[in-house]
Amino acid sequence: MSEQLPKYRWVILGLTFTANIWLCFAWRSISPLLSSIKEYFLLTNLQVSLLLSVLSSTLVFTLLGGILADKFGVRKVNTLGLALMGISSLFRGFAPTFEALLLTQALFGLGMALSISNFPKLLRVWFTNKEFGLASGVNMLGVGGGSALAVGLTAVYALSFLGSWQQVLIIYSIPLLVIVPLWWLFVRESPLPDHHFHASSVPVTKGLRHVVKIKQMFPLACVRMVNGAAQFSFTLLLPLLLQSQGLTLIEAGLITSTVEIFSAIGNFLLPVISDRAGKRKPFITLACLAYLLAATFLALGIPQMLWIGAIIFGFFAGGQATILLMIPLELPEIGGMYGGTALGLLASIGSFTGIFTSIIIGYIMDVYQSFTIVLGFLALIALISLIAIFQLKESFRK
Repeated sequence: MSEQLPKYRWVILGLTFTANIWLCFAWRSISPLLSSIKEYFLLTNLQVSLLLSVLSSTLVFTLLGGILADKFGVRKVNTLGLALMGISSLFRGFAPTFEALLLTQALFGLGMALSISNFPKLLRVWFTNKEFGLASGVNMLGVGGGSALAVGLTAVYALSFLGSWQQVLIIYSIPLLVIVPLWWLFVRESPLPDHHFHASSVPVTKGLRHVVKIKQMFPLACVRMVNGAAQFSFTLLLPLLLQSQGLTLIEAGLITSTVEIFSAIGNFLLPVISDRAGKRKPFITLACLAYLLAATFLALGIPQMLWIGAIIFGFFAGGQATILLMIPLELPEIGGMYGGTALGLLASIGSFTGIFTSIIIGYIMDVYQSFTIVLGFLALIALISLIAIFQLKESFRK
């Protein structure tokens, strides 16, 4: 039995990969639908950005999801989160008013907050240091893959085939509802023979105080801010931003899908390369520099440059997101005991940043109608995070 258990880690990885695909499929599906929703409810750009910021605002509860996972186990907490996402995703398609859509979007975000940061914690228990980069890359490949599938499929086929944004959201909720019982039935907390989760004996408040006092959390939080701005606001608003520059829905969807595809590639490749190099810090630094380069290409407005900017931005945003999930778990002061709390705190900070960046981007587009100013705003955040990275110590341990 003990010889067979380690092989089960690949089943665990398969389940986290599948859950991430359908989670992000449902999450990102609203992005190419924003133009249709805007027309249906007669919304301003600022109101449209609220659909994204309300999700980001509930994601600040990711800290709660991490704390609950440390106390009750990833299996129970993520089952609850996935179920809440599936149900709320289904009801988004039946929302009769903009306010009802905001409410269902908030419930979806709450379910996401309970589960999104706990997948790496589970993988850290099942995989060795040597395999953790590979496992994290495959896990996050599901994030990029689901996102790319949602954006590309929706913009090019689903919306025209199904006829309305409501039908798209209803159909897209089905895979997420299917994964819920699979997660409950087949996930195990650890490779230990009894398969049981042993709750941390550390009080919640003490654990949170311990994590906050760790010096490395400050630079990590600053980098998570720029990654949160990239993931939770800019990428989701990109189809609408591109359409405001004269691109068609299909053209905007294909460019955004390119961002997601290369994000998936970066999710997988950058952590593996990081493992081989034995370094984490240089790669998250390189990602922030890549944001500046991508913003320059996108600001030029030349069609070929839009594609190049999308590729650079997607690859490094995806890779940076994965490595940022790995670093806290590699710090000896955090490890497995405080992993859920630390990852939840960082995810909450990223989500909190997403709230304000979504609102600011919506305001810029309403008042100035300038894609260039939006890109300049993103570049400014990237510059701030570069300063913080200098305080970050290398976390990789052989």
